[in-house]
Amino acid sequence: MPDAAINNAPVRIDGHAKITGQGLYTGDVNCFDRYLHPGEAVRPMLHAAVVPAGIAFGRVLHLDTAAAQRLPGVRLVMTPANAPRLKKIRSLLMSEQSNYLPLQDDNVRYHGQPIALVVAQTPEIAREAAMLINATYSPQPALLDFERNLDKVKPAKKVGAGSKGEVKRGDAEAAFATAPIKVDAHYELQPAHHNAIEPGATVAYWHAHDGLANRLTVVSATQFVYGDAVALGEAFGLGVKDKLPRIVAQVLVGKEFDSAVRVIAPLIGGGFGSKGGANHTMLPAMAAKLLGHPVKLVLTRQDTFSQMPYRGGADIRLRLGATPDGKLTALVQESLLQSSETASFLEPTSEVTQHLYAVPNFHATHKVLRLNTNSPGWMRAPGVTPGQFVLETAMDELAEQLSLDPIELRLRNYAEVDPESGKQWSSKSLRECYAQGAEHFGWHRRQARSTEHQGEERIGYGMATAAYPTNHFPATARLILHADGTVVAQSATQEIGQGAITSLSQVVATELALPLDRIRLEIGDTTLPFGAFSAGSSTSLSVGSALRVAAQELAERLARIARVDKASPLYLCALKDITFQGGVLAHRIESARRDPATAVLSRAGRESLEVKGIAGRTFGKSDYARMAFGAQFARVAVNEFTGSVRVTHMTGAFAAGRILNARTARSQLLGGMVWGVGHALLEESLRDIRLGAWVNANLAEAHVPTNADAPDIEVIFVPEDDTRGSELGAKGIGEIGITGVSAAIANAIHNATGRRLRNLPITAEQVLGL
Repeated sequence: MPDAAINNAPVRIDGHAKITGQGLYTGDVNCFDRYLHPGEAVRPMLHAAVVPAGIAFGRVLHLDTAAAQRLPGVRLVMTPANAPRLKKIRSLLMSEQSNYLPLQDDNVRYHGQPIALVVAQTPEIAREAAMLINATYSPQPALLDFERNLDKVKPAKKVGAGSKGEVKRGDAEAAFATAPIKVDAHYELQPAHHNAIEPGATVAYWHAHDGLANRLTVVSATQFVYGDAVALGEAFGLGVKDKLPRIVAQVLVGKEFDSAVRVIAPLIGGGFGSKGGANHTMLPAMAAKLLGHPVKLVLTRQDTFSQMPYRGGADIRLRLGATPDGKLTALVQESLLQSSETASFLEPTSEVTQHLYAVPNFHATHKVLRLNTNSPGWMRAPGVTPGQFVLETAMDELAEQLSLDPIELRLRNYAEVDPESGKQWSSKSLRECYAQGAEHFGWHRRQARSTEHQGEERIGYGMATAAYPTNHFPATARLILHADGTVVAQSATQEIGQGAITSLSQVVATELALPLDRIRLEIGDTTLPFGAFSAGSSTSLSVGSALRVAAQELAERLARIARVDKASPLYLCALKDITFQGGVLAHRIESARRDPATAVLSRAGRESLEVKGIAGRTFGKSDYARMAFGAQFARVAVNEFTGSVRVTHMTGAFAAGRILNARTARSQLLGGMVWGVGHALLEESLRDIRLGAWVNANLAEAHVPTNADAPDIEVIFVPEDDTRGSELGAKGIGEIGITGVSAAIANAIHNATGRRLRNLPITAEQVLGL
């Protein structure tokens, strides 16, 4: 896509508010009056702080809270002894809420688990009081060392969102045993935390006004307002209208319930899978129920490590069998996953592996070791990020054995159809991604073993395939056309920093052929129609499809009103002959017969016209296989004396169907590629295997890429028509940018040094062989 397409794309609608500090985040909510009902009295906001467990496994025998309660300004110390009793729930985001809810007993499941909550008049008082609470424990032996307990691993029947833990086609073991060319390698990936700019934050209030008692309003940094609402409704036993039927009824028939739980998500400072379904969301609601005041909890950076999900570690063995001409005959992947006793989610490390290359014999297994740690969860491109590192590094090793260019090896195993299902792809432009990426990057400069030097640095070139599934989830949307010609679009999705406000507004503007400034998008509130979660690179396709359906319904409803109106130039016209563009109904053939929508509403005596759209009921079930593809290229400079690695240039070429906004899309892909640098070289969460604590639980020691680490990056959009996949024609781009990057960097390091590195993050010690 040319630079002009990026430069001419609409700028982010929320951009000005964010850069000027006017944008509202959950942590900015210091007064709850904007969320009160008419006639409700304003009650002062109170602030909470968590008391974390100091052991990894055992029981709390006693909590000494006397000093904390004496501190002026403290309003509540909530412990298992006085906390509200919660009912068992099933988390829609597969979080630990399905297996454990906070402050319901005195058992300690992991270090950092909340064992008490202090509520005070200010956050400073709350944190000081939390530090004054002393706990006496009865510790039990904890399972913390992954490497020394591999005998305790168990097969995982389900991984990810319910995929099979074991996938098999053909006889991969036999095919590998007889393969003339083999790669057999082990890979180790360390745990890593999200570290989004905004930590977990929630504000909760139980309304006490007449007629509104037992209604809960929550403002939260969440990726799934409806999911959190259902979890809260179930936990507090608020009835069937606040359970899963609240969502199902909307998706099936568009029925919206008068529910007791309202969840609001203002702007969110980064999600990536960490926000939504975490137990810290429950705590302010529990405290607010006891106090009758709004209660606000903003996690400290240290709290986010133990009270929010992260990417768990994994040990993966991958075996490739091939013929001398480079055709894959066998692929065997065995994954050992680090998880927790409370986890529902397991990393699906073969999610893309089983679909990417044309290999007739495939076998993937997942096994899990459950440790006494907090629960891993979704993290950008879950399963695919580690899986692509393993697969694409092994493919590079195979290419070296065969003396083939790495791109040529991939082309010889190009999957013309999905190897797993046998279905045709809805669209697949991966060949073009290889070609355009290689040309822009300068892949022709690469030699099988680089001899290029710059001073003390050796220069290397690497590449890898990027891929991510196309997810299409149920969503609903409402459009309201007002008499002044403006349109309000509503859907309870979330703006997690990805640019959804802009891209979804564009969908409506495009479908109705209206200027973008005539569209106002309202999102992030469960009083709006169900809009699905912001995950799986699904928002634009899922919610955008619902908005598109609503726009078509709006045009048809207007046409129906006009064609029975004797005063309309379109009176008695066939519906198929009436179009709606730019706020005007017009005859397809007789162009002079035009009727502005404002006039249609005025003559009908209407202030507005409201319609709804529902899409994705089949969860994207299709006659075609659907996936976004790309190619990642990396140039590195490796200091031969210190082992330090600089990524100097990266090129990513991506084919992801219709690009709704080239500017925000480039930003998403660029950000994912930078994160890939972190995945390859920096990011690692270190756990003390004696105590179970995360020892680098701060931004000083939990390293993430900064401007100094970000190389010169080029993003290429490969044009692609995916209207066979969906009428909107879009695929997800939020996560594909990170996939394959770590492998491209590792392959480039090998090209520069001859050293094959299979453990992430790659350190100077590994590069030097120490």
